[in-house]
Amino acid sequence: MVELPVVLLALVTATLIIATRNAVKSSHDRWAWRVSAALLWAGLLSFIVHVALGSTLDENGVLHEQFTFVLVGWVLFLAGTLGAVVTGLRSRRRTRHA
Repeated sequence: MVELPVVLLALVTATLIIATRNAVKSSHDRWAWRVSAALLWAGLLSFIVHVALGSTLDENGVLHEQFTFVLVGWVLFLAGTLGAVVTGLRSRRRTRHA
């Protein structure tokens, strides 16, 4: 059975690729695709910063990590994915009615 975070990460990765491609090549709603792509890339950067900072153990054995970057990363991924889906649906509806 596939775990939910793996499915979400696959969805975000696909959305990141689509949003970045459409931000460069699309003639409709280019600004919306750029905002979505920027949010997704910022989410990815947040996870990279989390990994780069790492974690430490103090002398009492307490783990210190920057969990804020994980939360911010998922929020940015969610916002970017929702923006890309809404923009894609708007673009698709516009091309059907044109």
